[in-house]
Amino acid sequence: MRTRGGPGEGGGILLFAVTGNTVRGNVANANRGVGIGVFEDQPGDSTGNVLTANVANSSQDHGISAVDGTVDGGGNIAHGNTPPPNCLGVRPAPKRRRSGCEGHKTPRAECGSSPQQR
Repeated sequence: MRTRGGPGEGGGILLFAVTGNTVRGNVANANRGVGIGVFEDQPGDSTGNVLTANVANSSQDHGISAVDGTVDGGGNIAHGNTPPPNCLGVRPAPKRRRSGCEGHKTPRAECGSSPQQR
């Protein structure tokens, strides 16, 4: 899934008060809000959702924002989102290098993470 939100909308991929979902292999770039978000209405009503190998860059909120109880499946990438940190509730993928358009190496991921591992 590649998304930038519809006209007048904010976020990319959003889960509200749901349990047991897997969000894997998505690209959610340049959103007006959060790129990928897992939110709750009541404490604990969004547990067991898994975020794995997603990309959320250049959004006008955090790239990935996930509540306590979200399972970090690893491999998530977020870069250039405002405000920092790029990731809340999941750990970013380790920084890797890849060939840039002109043959030089560029960083692939620069994520912050919340103080707690979730």
